[in-house]
Amino acid sequence: MSNIIFISGTPCTGKTTVSEILAGKLNWELVKVNDLAISNNLVLGIDEDKGYKVIDIDALNELLLDIISKTDNL
Repeated sequence: MSNIIFISGTPCTGKTTVSEILAGKLNWELVKVNDLAISNNLVLGIDEDKGYKVIDIDALNELLLDIISKTDNL
């Protein structure tokens, strides 16, 4: 069974830094969901007010479940 930790939160609060340190210490693979969404064309557009990417959550969920089912050490 895979060990999985999802880290989310407000932009610019250290999520990437913490994730990279944690993945390194645990010797786990780090999957950056934002990069995954971009590389799989799951960005639907840009939020006009905040400038954030709008992601197809259903498609991203399916992709993550597929990755999790095929990975021993995620």
